[in-house]
Amino acid sequence: MRKAGYTSFSTFGRDCILNTAIIERVSSEQMATLNELIRERNNLNQIARACNAGRCWSVANEASALIRKLDAAISLFNEKSSEI
Repeated sequence: MRKAGYTSFSTFGRDCILNTAIIERVSSEQMATLNELIRERNNLNQIARACNAGRCWSVANEASALIRKLDAAISLFNEKSSEI
Protein backbone atom coordinates (compact mmCIF):
# COMPACT_ATOMS: atom_id res chain seq x y z
CA MET A 1 0.00 0.00 0.00
CA ARG A 2 2.68 2.50 1.01
CA LYS A 3 4.90 1.59 -1.93
CA ALA A 4 2.00 2.42 -4.24
CA GLY A 5 1.69 5.88 -2.66
CA TYR A 6 -1.47 5.32 -0.62
CA THR A 7 -1.81 6.67 2.92
CA SER A 8 -5.25 5.18 3.58
CA PHE A 9 -5.99 1.47 3.42
CA SER A 10 -9.62 2.11 2.53
CA THR A 11 -8.59 4.17 -0.52
CA PHE A 12 -6.06 1.54 -1.50
CA GLY A 13 -8.60 -1.28 -1.09
CA ARG A 14 -11.27 0.59 -3.01
CA ASP A 15 -8.87 1.28 -5.90
CA CYS A 16 -7.78 -2.36 -5.93
CA ILE A 17 -11.37 -3.57 -6.10
CA LEU A 18 -12.71 -1.04 -8.58
CA ASN A 19 -9.72 -0.61 -10.89
CA THR A 20 -8.24 -4.09 -11.11
CA ALA A 21 -8.99 -6.76 -13.66
CA ILE A 22 -9.42 -10.21 -12.17
CA ILE A 23 -7.52 -12.93 -13.99
CA GLU A 24 -7.40 -16.67 -13.48
CA ARG A 25 -4.25 -17.51 -11.56
CA VAL A 26 -4.11 -21.22 -12.34
CA SER A 27 -6.22 -22.83 -15.04
CA SER A 28 -7.84 -26.23 -14.59
CA GLU A 29 -5.34 -27.68 -17.09
CA GLN A 30 -2.45 -26.26 -15.06
CA MET A 31 -4.00 -27.66 -11.85
CA ALA A 32 -4.17 -31.11 -13.45
CA THR A 33 -0.50 -30.77 -14.41
CA LEU A 34 0.39 -29.70 -10.87
CA ASN A 35 -1.44 -32.74 -9.47
CA GLU A 36 0.54 -34.95 -11.85
CA LEU A 37 3.77 -33.33 -10.63
CA ILE A 38 2.75 -34.06 -7.03
CA ARG A 39 2.15 -37.74 -7.86
CA GLU A 40 5.49 -37.96 -9.63
CA ARG A 41 7.19 -36.22 -6.71
CA ASN A 42 5.90 -38.98 -4.45
CA ASN A 43 7.34 -41.57 -6.83
CA LEU A 44 10.66 -39.76 -6.80
CA ASN A 45 10.70 -39.78 -3.00
CA GLN A 46 10.17 -43.55 -3.01
CA ILE A 47 13.10 -43.94 -5.41
CA ALA A 48 15.28 -41.75 -3.20
CA ARG A 49 14.40 -43.89 -0.16
CA ALA A 50 15.33 -47.04 -2.09
CA CYS A 51 18.67 -45.50 -3.09
CA ASN A 52 19.37 -44.47 0.49
CA ALA A 53 18.61 -48.05 1.56
CA GLY A 54 21.31 -49.36 -0.81
CA ARG A 55 19.04 -50.54 -3.64
CA CYS A 56 19.88 -47.66 -5.96
CA TRP A 57 21.08 -49.70 -8.93
CA SER A 58 17.85 -51.66 -9.09
CA VAL A 59 15.80 -48.47 -9.50
CA ALA A 60 18.10 -46.44 -11.77
CA ASN A 61 16.02 -47.09 -14.90
CA GLU A 62 12.81 -46.24 -13.09
CA ALA A 63 14.34 -42.99 -11.85
CA SER A 64 15.41 -42.00 -15.37
CA ALA A 65 11.91 -42.65 -16.71
CA LEU A 66 10.40 -40.60 -13.90
CA ILE A 67 12.70 -37.67 -14.58
CA ARG A 68 11.62 -37.70 -18.23
CA LYS A 69 7.95 -37.65 -17.11
CA LEU A 70 8.64 -34.74 -14.77
CA ASP A 71 10.39 -32.80 -17.54
CA ALA A 72 7.42 -33.37 -19.85
CA ALA A 73 4.92 -32.27 -17.18
CA ILE A 74 6.92 -29.13 -16.40
CA SER A 75 7.16 -28.29 -20.10
CA LEU A 76 3.38 -28.72 -20.42
CA PHE A 77 2.81 -26.47 -17.39
CA ASN A 78 5.08 -23.80 -18.88
CA GLU A 79 3.26 -24.00 -22.21
CA LYS A 80 -0.10 -23.50 -20.47
CA SER A 81 1.34 -20.60 -18.44
CA SER A 82 2.50 -18.80 -21.58
CA GLU A 83 -1.00 -19.11 -23.10
CA ILE A 84 -2.60 -17.08 -20.30
